[in-house]
This record gives sequence, C-alpha cells and structure tokens, in this order.
Amino acid sequence: MATARRIERAEAAARRRAERDALRRRRELMAQMAAAERMQEQQRAAYEVALFENYLQVIVSVHKECWNPWDWRQIAAAAPPPPPVFTGRHEAAAQHALQTYEPSLTEKLFKQEVKRRQALTEDVERARQGDQAEHHMALQQHQQAMAQWQWYKRVAHGVLSHELEAYRAVLDYIAPFDELGELGIIVSLDEVLPGGIAVACAVRDQEIVPTEERRLTAAGKLSVKTIPAGRYWEIYQDHVCSCALRVAREIFALLPVERVVVNVSTELLDVSTGHKGPMTILGVNFVRPTFERLNLDRLDPSNAMTNFVHRMSFKKTKGFSAIVPFTLAEWA
Repeated sequence: MATARRIERAEAAARRRAERDALRRRRELMAQMAAAERMQEQQRAAYEVALFENYLQVIVSVHKECWNPWDWRQIAAAAPPPPPVFTGRHEAAAQHALQTYEPSLTEKLFKQEVKRRQALTEDVERARQGDQAEHHMALQQHQQAMAQWQWYKRVAHGVLSHELEAYRAVLDYIAPFDELGELGIIVSLDEVLPGGIAVACAVRDQEIVPTEERRLTAAGKLSVKTIPAGRYWEIYQDHVCSCALRVAREIFALLPVERVVVNVSTELLDVSTGHKGPMTILGVNFVRPTFERLNLDRLDPSNAMTNFVHRMSFKKTKGFSAIVPFTLAEWA
C-alpha cells in the first residue's frame, strides 16, 4: 500500500509539473505573440508615416524632374542615318558549311552523303532568303529613321528661326506635361511669340494636401493629428509654386525662348455667384538668365517666386485669393 501511495504521489507531482510547464509555455507564447503584434503594429505605423511623408515630398517637388535640355543646333546639323548594307552573312555561313562538308564514316557506310549535301544546299537557299528578308526589314527601319531625321531637322531649323509652328510642334510631339496629369495638373498654351511663351496651368484645389498628418510616437505608435492651418496652406503654396517652376523648366529645356509666363489656376469660391470656378491664383514672369541660376534641387518653391516678377495673393491662414493673370503683352 505504501508503495502504491508513493507512486500515486509521484504521478500527481509529475502531472502538476507538466501543468505548470504548459502554463509557463503558454505565457511565453502569448508574450511572443504580443511582441509580434506590437512589431507588426510598429511596422504598419512606420509604413503609413513613410507613405505620408513621401506624398508630401512628391507634391512640393514637382519642379525637380524635367526633360534634359535640347540642343537644336546639334539636331539641325546631325547627319542622316546611314543606309543598311547588304551582307549576306547567313548565306555565306551556309555556303561555307556546304563547301567544307566532309562526310563522316557513318554517313559513308549508310550512304547518307548525298542526302546530307542536299540538306546543306537547301540551307544555302533558306539562308539567302533570310538575308533578303533581314535586309528588307533593315530598309524599312531606315526609311522610318530617315523620316524621323527629316522631321527633327525641319523642326530644328524652325525652332532656331523662332517659328511659332515649330514651337507648337515640339511641345505637341514631346508632350512634356503629360506625366503631370497624374497629379491632376493640366497645362495648355495661351500665347506663343518668338521670344516667349505664356502657359496656363490648372492645378487641383487645396484638397490635394491631406488634412491630417501622421507621425510616430516615441513608442513607435502611429499618431494622427489635424495639420495646423498655417502648415496646411504652406504645403499647398509650395505645391502651386512647384508646378509653376516645373512648367517653366520644361519649356526652357525644350525651346530657345527667353521668357515663360505661367498663370496657375484652381477652383475657388466665387463670392459673387456662390459657386466654385477656375480662378488664377499665381502669375509668374520667368526669365531664362535668372531661372538658369536657380538650384532647383535645394530651393523653397514659394520663396523662389521672389526671384521673378509675380502676382500672388496668399495668406497663411486662408490660402490663395484670385489675381489678374499675366500676358506676354505686358513685356512686349
């Protein structure tokens, strides 16, 4: 009986130890799961903050991307693309294979030499046809290259002669403002003169700027707060001015004009009608010598406007008000 009780007590103790071990293991697993969830939460928070900061950087850095400057003198003087030369390289290789063919012992034994020579002869004809097809395609590509070269040469001479149609052709063909459409920016020509171009730039209203900002707390959690009015309008002002800089930069890169007038508009409330409508909020007279001295990667877009004659009615607490747009005639 004593032995049986000892065995029972030992088994009960073993069960209690197993239960304690299981509970301890469960607590460890629960702690690991909580730590993993905290890490996932912190990663999600960091991702949201990075996405938010990147978006703000994008909308105030529109001016940092642009076509490389075009050298129209070099384009006008460029030689035409050389015509393709017929080489017959495939036929030559096939002829060489035929002429240097030496039947193997197996081909001699099984009398396959004639059949093999016939196959090599047919290879020569197929190679000749392949060479002709390849050359025909090269001629077609050369015709296309010639047409493109002639177009560029004709347009280049027009641009260098300050022909207005050539200016328009370049902007239509290159379409430097197409990618701005992703941000809701629409650019159109208002006036084209030999020495300058006036452009209308319609941007999205202030809703392009988020009303809430995302930051990380010291504990790595996500903090979402309303952006203060001053900061909110400062971001939108930088966006508007960045768009104006980008438009001028594209035109200066593509065309040899000395002046680019940019009028930026957006939807504003017309207090006389009670309805929203397009109104000009920024007008800038960009001149090439001053523009080319700017460090576009480091400047503040709003502050950069002080380098040029401009019109802008802006208050940090209310944003933009309508202004009278510029025209090229003002600098005729």
